[in-house]
Amino acid sequence: MKKILFLLSFVVMAVIAKSQDYQIPNDTLIWRDPRPLIFTDFLGEPIESSNLMGEAFCLILTSFEKHLDSTYVTISVQAVFDKTNSWISRRAKPEEMLLFQVTFNMFEVYARKLRKDADDLRVDPFAQSVFQRKYSSSLPSLTFKCNELKRDTKMGSDKNKLLLWDEKVKKELKDLERYKQ
Repeated sequence: MKKILFLLSFVVMAVIAKSQDYQIPNDTLIWRDPRPLIFTDFLGEPIESSNLMGEAFCLILTSFEKHLDSTYVTISVQAVFDKTNSWISRRAKPEEMLLFQVTFNMFEVYARKLRKDADDLRVDPFAQSVFQRKYSSSLPSLTFKCNELKRDTKMGSDKNKLLLWDEKVKKELKDLERYKQ
């Protein structure tokens, strides 16, 4: 009987793990170090009449898994780049990619902060609702930071300020290295 229960729980866990794979669409890129964004990651149709060199659409995806045999909860957090909705001008130069990379890196910083929060909630019986509140409250802060980046660097045209932002965000990534996935 124990063998059957073990086999059944293994099959259930495999199905759950496989179903979570499908939550991340194929047209997205999960943040990975040291893999930078490249021109071919931008699949959206460029808006050439615009003064913008492009747009990067990033998001943070989360999933929850409650283990059947315990109160332990696994919370997964991914910083994701949406390839289909992100675009870059055909006239953009490689150095103009930095604004988009810094933006994607900021999403990873916030994902790591959420992973840190998730670690503290692993055995909390209300983990999902508590984490959902933390996730929801982090989004306005992330939006503000992204807008501050765009404003401060004049949409990436102030290269000196953009380089400062790049270093600042890389430092935050390093400080949260423990929560890298």
